[in-house]
Formats: sequence, C-alpha cells, structure tokens
Amino acid sequence: MTIIETIKAQQLAARKARNSEAASSLTTLIGEAEAVGKNAGNRAPIDSEVTALVKKFVKNVEDTICAALDQNLTDKVALLERERELYMSFLPTQMTEAEVATAVAAIVAEVGPKIGIVMKLLKERHEGTYDGAKASAIVKAAVAQ
Repeated sequence: MTIIETIKAQQLAARKARNSEAASSLTTLIGEAEAVGKNAGNRAPIDSEVTALVKKFVKNVEDTICAALDQNLTDKVALLERERELYMSFLPTQMTEAEVATAVAAIVAEVGPKIGIVMKLLKERHEGTYDGAKASAIVKAAVAQ
C-alpha cells in the first residue's frame, strides 16, 4: 500500500469516526499530494513526493507551534501537536545517527572515500529515513578518516 493510499484510508476512518480535526488535516494533505502528482504528469503521487510533502506539513505545523507558544496560546498548541503527530505517523522511521554512521561506513568500505558517490548511494538505499544535514556531516567525517 502506498503512502497516499494509507493517508486516504486514515482520512476515511477519521470521517467515519466523526473526527473532523483529523479528517480535515488529512483532506488537505491528500489534496496537496494529488496536486503534486498532477503537476508531475497527471499521475498519482509517488511515495517520495508524498514523504517530502508530509515533512513540509510537519515543518509548517512546528513553526506554527513556536508562534503559538510565543503568544501563550496553549489550547492551540495542544491541537497543533496532535496534528503534527498525525502527519508524523506517515513518515518512515528515522535512522539514528549511529545507524547512519554504520550505513555510511559500509558504503565507504564498498566504494571508497568519495563524498558524492557515498551520498548518492546513501540516498538510494535509505531515502527519507535520515536527516540530510546530519548525514552529510557523518559522510564528511567518514571520508576524512
């Protein structure tokens, strides 16, 4: 089952459970995801596109949480945190820094200390499961050894 199919199933379940908060958030996410697919050639969105979109939604909610905290809107923060958790449930499990370092070490052993190739293979093998900035630092450190 693709990520968009999972989101649609959860949106339907939220509607049936009369959870308008979750249903509304998921409806917006589905609309944005389908627009990405249409803009990319009138097709269904692929998992990597949906994952990137979900990350964008999470980032936007986190920014809104910060703004709400600055204004002491605690009731709004609770609502936003539930929304963030809902979006986070569609993201793949993130690798720890140690797991990224292990994967990088294996790739370096395989292809040698070539930053570009190591990053390319890391992305191919583990796309969406690590923080790119942290992975870049780990790769640079591994190549420098």
